[in-house]
Amino acid sequence: MPPNLPKGYTVMHSTKIYLYSPHKRELLDVYPYNMKGSELAENIVPHIIPAPFKKIESERLEVLEKNRPQTANDKPVLVNFWASWCKPCRKELPFLQQLHTQGLATVKLINIEDKKEDAEKVLSEVGITELTTEYEMMEKLDELNIQGLPASIVYQGNDIFLGVGILKEEENISNWLNYLNSVNN
Repeated sequence: MPPNLPKGYTVMHSTKIYLYSPHKRELLDVYPYNMKGSELAENIVPHIIPAPFKKIESERLEVLEKNRPQTANDKPVLVNFWASWCKPCRKELPFLQQLHTQGLATVKLINIEDKKEDAEKVLSEVGITELTTEYEMMEKLDELNIQGLPASIVYQGNDIFLGVGILKEEENISNWLNYLNSVNN
């Protein structure tokens, strides 16, 4: 039985299993018919990661793993780096709160180099009531080798995904996080 996929993806099978994209219905991959559901799920994940996220599988993995937040649940953890002067950061804050309140991810905000009162003012102006922020200096981005804001890291199981740039594909990101939750349970 194939795993539950994000909206729009199709799995068809005959003597092989075919994965088609929701856009342009292009063939993404072909798998053996007898592949188990959990193995199929692991193979499908790289095809459904929404922009701007990329799975981290390099020397960066160690430093990002060292900064993995501890949580009491198995939900994906989305750590977002933002600043009050960053317009794209401000724009995506309501979406991040929505992901958190819908239970699709545990969202942690980390403000970079703002005065606490400036950051709190921005959170208030954009209606953020369910999230709080931690504060770090620019060196934190240097430590993580992140070049630019906004930036988000998603931790799920043993996987780490990094996205630099605004989270534009809101529906795809929501569907992807929902999928990560279903694979984890």
